[in-house]
Amino acid sequence: MKMKLNMYNIKKCFMKHKYFILYVILLTLFFVFLLPRFREGLANASIGEYSYLAPIPSGNTWDQSTMDKFAKKYNEVNNKTGGQMLDGNSKSLQGYISSSLSVEVDYFIDNGKWPYCGYVSTYVEKHPEALSPFHDSSGNVMTPTSLQKMWPNRVAYQQLISKTEKNITPPPVSYKIFMGTANLPSNSSSPSSSPATSSSSLSSSSPSTSSLSDTNYQQLMSLCKNIMGNQK
Repeated sequence: MKMKLNMYNIKKCFMKHKYFILYVILLTLFFVFLLPRFREGLANASIGEYSYLAPIPSGNTWDQSTMDKFAKKYNEVNNKTGGQMLDGNSKSLQGYISSSLSVEVDYFIDNGKWPYCGYVSTYVEKHPEALSPFHDSSGNVMTPTSLQKMWPNRVAYQQLISKTEKNITPPPVSYKIFMGTANLPSNSSSPSSSPATSSSSLSSSSPSTSSLSDTNYQQLMSLCKNIMGNQK
């Protein structure tokens, strides 16, 4: 009898406040499931078509706190254990520091994946077969999802796209930006700006002040191989 009374009171309370309860449930669902996706969508939408392709400025560095946070996040999202784990020292992370700006690693720390420009993202979506020679930490063939957890944008471009585009005459704008012989088009976000923030446009009338010589290009390839070696 007492249980029936309690159930009656609960039902009565629910009916009296059903709209408020429904509001609380919907609000909870929004914050748990929809808000993170909404914020991620805004961040991705503001990353330009060719952002994070231009050469890294000489002397690019990350502070110690950033290195520690990156190593921890990278090991976590890529299931690194034991001797496979990265540690937060500049020598261990040199390949990543030399191929990504601090704003890119901040994005990785917050989202568990690298910010990819529209050009690279579109290529990967349209050519998933290009990933077949590469494997993730578990030995499985890379997918677009695992790729973005492992390779910075420039490394993905260099490994998947640049080897073909360097033989095209005239070279595509993506390759010229990557080599530092052209600036970003005026409708593309600045590579030094935050992915989640709209940035001012750059003129494409003059080449980048930082460009890749043949030696620089070979060094970048070596750094890419070093990063790939960390995937094993």
